[in-house]
Amino acid sequence: MEKIVLYFDDIDCAACSKKVENKLQSIDKFDEVVLDYLNKEIHISYHDLNKEEVIELANNYAKKVEPDVNIGLVPFEEDDHEEHHHEHDHHDHSDRHHKHHHFEFSFIYIIGAVFGLAAFIIQLINKNNPSDVLKILLVSFYTISYFMLAYEIIYKSFKGIIKGNIFNENFLMFIASFGAMVLSYLVIFKVFDGDLEFLEGVLVIFLYNIGEAFQDLALNNSREEIAELTNLKIEKTTLKDGRVVDTKEVKVGDEIIVKVGERVPLDGIILDNDSSFDTKVLTGESLPRDLLKGEEVLAGFINLSKVITVRVIRKDEESATSKINKMIKEATLKKSKTENFITKFAAIYTPIVIFLALAVFLIEWLAIDKFSIVDALNNSFVFLVSSCPCALVISIPLAFYGGIGRASSFGILIKGGNYLEVLAKTKHICFDKTGTLTNGDFKIKEINAENIDENELLKLMASIEINSNHPIAKAITDFVKDELYPIDNVEELAGHGLLGKYQDKILLCGNEKLMIDNHIDYEKEECPGSVVYCSYDGKYLGNILIVDSLKDNAKTLIVGLKNKGVKTYILTGDKKEIGKDVGDKLGIDEVYAELLPDDKLKKLEEIINKKESKEMVAYIGDGINDTPSLALADVGIAIGGFGHDEAIETSDVVLMNDEVDKINDVIDVAKLTMKVLKENIIFALGVKIIVMIIGLLGLLGSYGMFLGVFADVGVCLLCILNTIRIIKWRKK
Repeated sequence: MEKIVLYFDDIDCAACSKKVENKLQSIDKFDEVVLDYLNKEIHISYHDLNKEEVIELANNYAKKVEPDVNIGLVPFEEDDHEEHHHEHDHHDHSDRHHKHHHFEFSFIYIIGAVFGLAAFIIQLINKNNPSDVLKILLVSFYTISYFMLAYEIIYKSFKGIIKGNIFNENFLMFIASFGAMVLSYLVIFKVFDGDLEFLEGVLVIFLYNIGEAFQDLALNNSREEIAELTNLKIEKTTLKDGRVVDTKEVKVGDEIIVKVGERVPLDGIILDNDSSFDTKVLTGESLPRDLLKGEEVLAGFINLSKVITVRVIRKDEESATSKINKMIKEATLKKSKTENFITKFAAIYTPIVIFLALAVFLIEWLAIDKFSIVDALNNSFVFLVSSCPCALVISIPLAFYGGIGRASSFGILIKGGNYLEVLAKTKHICFDKTGTLTNGDFKIKEINAENIDENELLKLMASIEINSNHPIAKAITDFVKDELYPIDNVEELAGHGLLGKYQDKILLCGNEKLMIDNHIDYEKEECPGSVVYCSYDGKYLGNILIVDSLKDNAKTLIVGLKNKGVKTYILTGDKKEIGKDVGDKLGIDEVYAELLPDDKLKKLEEIINKKESKEMVAYIGDGINDTPSLALADVGIAIGGFGHDEAIETSDVVLMNDEVDKINDVIDVAKLTMKVLKENIIFALGVKIIVMIIGLLGLLGSYGMFLGVFADVGVCLLCILNTIRIIKWRKK
């Protein structure tokens, strides 16, 4: 199965984009199609086709529902690089034509508005001094005004009808506005009695065009703001010889220059000077990070103090920023339950409203004496104008996109809108202890040797612990500087420790369970720290007390979670005294200690099974050792995932540094996102229902059409503006 990202232009509205997506999904050789209206992208998985055939099929099928759509390999509104020279020239020409096209329409709209104003003045004069000449001028000017203002809508409506796509926004607006014009023709030529509605028909189109322009402006501004939050890519790189080249052309091993104030374009090793770096865009850390000559610097860091030379160690598509950008892009394509519901809702909503509008007309005209045919038509037109579900179809993915973007600016990577929904409902959080609530920076506090010299005990323990990656093992091996003994047949016993052979005799190093299981007569240490016991040839040699420290922001995290009504748990393999000590200091609700990996998973499953149905459970760990638990929880959060591919792959949310109190921020962003979504849904549907009732009852007559326009483009604009609150969110 192959994958491709295509770009589109000239899809009229978000609701129409869903029709294009549905049409493309009907192609047998397209395995998966996701259309991203906000970024004007189509992500397609396909088989048994080449790229040219995919593009051709996509264009042919899309044009059946959106006749003016164009689909290609490169963005239609952005310059492309030289390897796409042919496509770039084509799209650059299309873009110039597109801009020229809109300039023409802007000019036509102005002239149309002038004719409309002139017609209105003539209408006022004709009331006082009726004459056939003024009547002819009145009809002519309003007609010219209407067709100049509605030219594009009429063109797209008829093109859609030819392609069999009747239920679209342009057609609905055309029917409703032109209906008002036709009624006015019939009234002025005495076919029906009633008021002239030329002005209403022209104004509806005029206001609709203005609303669409503001809507597009607000949407584009939102896109740009989110792009600023999420786009970490640097397009150009300066080589050591001074040449400036495209970043993707730089090879591994090349040496590049990063000046003060510039963003590092690629991952590499610093070759000359020490410098300070702003790492905020990747990690969310507010304080600069000092890096020395020979240390690794990552793409996205901002160089703050000295010009540096960097030897590139990863190509562009493998750099830290590329991985994060890719993850954010993939996250925005994962649809939440709310998005999926709205997609299905939008598919049936417009046809239902059209049939309801027809029913309103027939019932009011044929069965209710109060309404004339003119009234019945006016009322049904209000239904039609207000029917487009664009406000929901645009604002919901925009809200999730904004939430993911806002979180990423704080160094929090959320892998999809569905996880924002889960985070907003999280009421239980389970923590791994080491490296999550504590620093994982273990230090030897006390050495208790029995029948052996302290240094010899340390050397024996370090000789076997060198075979383990556990942080406690590292604390022991880092402490010993002497040459170590050769240990054979080393086995790591999960949850117990290490077993090996030294001079053909058994060496044990681990916790008290290891001592008990091997019948070692040991002395138990009672202390709030990790105790590592050691025996050799069945004889107890002593122990080492190792302590860990709490993270500075762990207390802030737990206090914030308690204020949100979240219940907290510690699930740890450490002994009860250590778990209880940490739990008491932080105010954790429940502590479960001495858990083997399988026990930890069972305890998490037990917590999940006991929760209320609408409550969600999060598990927070280091993203490497807690993979099963991260996968089992409703949402798995990796702490300090910065630089760890395992963390990014396993978890649903990644905090790119060790500032655990950012979990409060990510929950706040999630709750705000869901709050804005609910506001938009309630507001959009509420306004539409009210407008439909007003239209049904004929309370405003033909003026109800203006409310109909507000229910369409006005509501859409307000929903987009409301969604910007997420993008602008700041930590309190």
